[in-house]
Amino acid sequence: MEFKTILSNTDIAYDPKNPGTKVLIGRLGDHLIGIDDNRHLMTVAGSRAGKSVGLISNLMFYRGSVLVTDPKGELANLTAATREKLGQKIYVLDPFKKGEAALAKYQASYNPMDILDLESESILEDAAQIAEALVVSSPDQKDPHWDESARNFIEGVILYVATADKHGHERNLITVRRLLASALVPGEPAGDERTSKKRGAKSELYELMLRSAQELDADEGTAPIAHALRAAALDFFEKGESEIAGVLSTVNRHTKFLDYPAFRRVLQDSSFDLGELKRDPAGVSIYLCFPATRAELSKRWMRLFVNQLLDAMEREKAKPPCWRRPETEPVLQVVPK
Repeated sequence: MEFKTILSNTDIAYDPKNPGTKVLIGRLGDHLIGIDDNRHLMTVAGSRAGKSVGLISNLMFYRGSVLVTDPKGELANLTAATREKLGQKIYVLDPFKKGEAALAKYQASYNPMDILDLESESILEDAAQIAEALVVSSPDQKDPHWDESARNFIEGVILYVATADKHGHERNLITVRRLLASALVPGEPAGDERTSKKRGAKSELYELMLRSAQELDADEGTAPIAHALRAAALDFFEKGESEIAGVLSTVNRHTKFLDYPAFRRVLQDSSFDLGELKRDPAGVSIYLCFPATRAELSKRWMRLFVNQLLDAMEREKAKPPCWRRPETEPVLQVVPK
């Protein structure tokens, strides 16, 4: 095919003033080239080959919603204000405050536990998804028992915090971490006297979880939550001392990052609803910023956020906002390596 014929093909022509749902991939001579394709795209090139230029250009013009994992914070620094001018809402989650001062007005936070609704039919699955994201198993682990037991206990405490009235204003992972860290602090027995005597002295968290399960049992609609809560408490606290110590050590390893002020800042409450990415006709831009030197510390936070985003995109029934084609999925996930 002749060069002129290629350039005259409107299917690959890219107009930055009206890009539609096309992704800019480069240029031929003075002509910008873009493709309209809902499949995954990946750019592979050596250092300083211009990969970031391609990302920045698309963030300057793409009208749909975007999720940007931004290890250096440079994409947010360079494109957030431009995307705001496109009419989008901008949310920058920057736990380590690596962004420039101009990003201060976009600083946001997101509480993953906001999704846990007592009236939701999927509350058990949603709590399990959060716990699964927190417990990152090693590929060479020899015994999955410790991670599985830790995940089960974390899930139970998440359910307790999400449903107990006393945590109404602090339903977040910071509260979950605080309770997990004090899991063996003694407390007053709950329930009837006979059961309490048979069980003997247990921790305050154990009694709180069982008391909450009793209250949930009173309503047929919340009885399954009560069962899961009680099962998680019994599974952990009825183990032998050495096994409890082993499971608790694993729990602490997977939730340690929740002690750091950086993550507490971006997990305490929510500045937005993930469903906005699909509902808002003007689009929403979310930047997840963290330095490369903190990538290991950030992996659970990243995993949790991306898991919930994908889940929200599947749940959201509203038609996605777009520039021209309503049948095209608009949420662009930008993952620089």
